[in-house]
Amino acid sequence: MKLRLLFVISSALLTCAHAQFVVSENAVMTAANNPIVSVSTPGAVINNSDYRFDNVRFYLNLTVTDSDQTVSGNWSLFNLQISGGGETSLSDTMEVTNSFTFMEGTLKVNDKASLVYSGSADNAKSANELSYVIGPVTQRGPGPKFYPIGTEMAFAWIEFLDIEESIEDVTVEAFDDVGMTTTDPSLRILQGYWNIEISDPSKINSQVRLPLPLTETLGDDEDAVVLQTDNQLAINLGSIPGSNLSEVISASPVTSKVVAVGATTEIDITIHELITPHGSPDVFDQLEIHNLTGFAYNKVTLLDRYGVPLKEWEDYAASDHSDFFKTLSPGNYICIVEYGASKENVRKKSQMVTVLKSR
Repeated sequence: MKLRLLFVISSALLTCAHAQFVVSENAVMTAANNPIVSVSTPGAVINNSDYRFDNVRFYLNLTVTDSDQTVSGNWSLFNLQISGGGETSLSDTMEVTNSFTFMEGTLKVNDKASLVYSGSADNAKSANELSYVIGPVTQRGPGPKFYPIGTEMAFAWIEFLDIEESIEDVTVEAFDDVGMTTTDPSLRILQGYWNIEISDPSKINSQVRLPLPLTETLGDDEDAVVLQTDNQLAINLGSIPGSNLSEVISASPVTSKVVAVGATTEIDITIHELITPHGSPDVFDQLEIHNLTGFAYNKVTLLDRYGVPLKEWEDYAASDHSDFFKTLSPGNYICIVEYGASKENVRKKSQMVTVLKSR
């Protein structure tokens, strides 16, 4: 005869600390009236039942130290915390709805297992470089996304600054090998890459922030840049001013499924393609040209859609030109940038720029 175990929790705090937590087969767990269920254990975490929690905040703290720990079965958690310093293996499915709290230790997502996070990027921070997820992590929806992930070797987080569209699940995993190639002699691909799983990577359309590998040191003549590829040669997405020696932010948005960090001896400029002249949030209110300050000479010319010059600047980055851009009508314009070590030795780049309609 099989036993049927019933837990009923109402308006209470249930805490289980420092013990193996097992929900046996055929058990039914129910809760109501917004209780908090808190489980802290260094032992195995096993769910063989179809438990149901309605309006419950389920906190799971994995505190494994020297021994191995496993999590099996299907789980829905309010908060997941790693604090023991050891490694925990996830073998089935887990969804975390509010926050990751990685204090010390790693969570390894095994083959065919699934870890889904649907909380905010602000609640997905890792406390230190020894605390992260090894394997794929999935997040949903638009907006900023922070993935506290790494490899067997090191913490290798990735952050999307703003995924604009309401898109499907985005899954990211970090790898130790290179994962892309280039024929550009001025470009060196650093160790490691991030793989993005989504049916249409172009929908991501977000700048990305990446850490520089700890084992890599940039040369005196090198600058860090973000690279992307779609099973072909690497494309340089550039970097924006403010990227420091430990991280790099792409100047252009990511639209492919593989990204990595590179080092280049030949800085390239990036012309931002959108302007909102009346101060709309999160978009530039004047023409932004990244990396232009790396060159001694520059000349910027803005043409209307018919090729008629509207404005010309030399040493463009030296002053604020937002008053001029407030006068522009919505529509498409052509930006031509000449830049180089001197006026006699310049390169030229052009880009269509769109002025969005003001609100």
